Amino acid sequence: MTIKLHVKIIPNARQDEICGFIDKDILKIKIKAKPVDGRANAYLIKYLSKKLDIPRRNIAIIKGKTSRIKVIEVIDIGKKEFNEKLSI
Repeated sequence: MTIKLHVKIIPNARQDEICGFIDKDILKIKIKAKPVDGRANAYLIKYLSKKLDIPRRNIAIIKGKTSRIKVIEVIDIGKKEFNEKLSI
């Protein structure tokens, strides 16, 4: 299964946090990484990989690499399992 999801990233936060949905389809995530030279994107993938317990290669940013609102694709996980692992 594949999930495509809009996420709003808040970089340079005090701590990493999944804040929940701010709209029906936009997930808000705070991360500690600074938005410099793609570090926040790499950190986001690493963070989601750890939270979802899946390999990094199963997560990709398919749109919005330079924007705070991104479209990510997560492979080999169902929507129910995704929501349970992120506690949303």
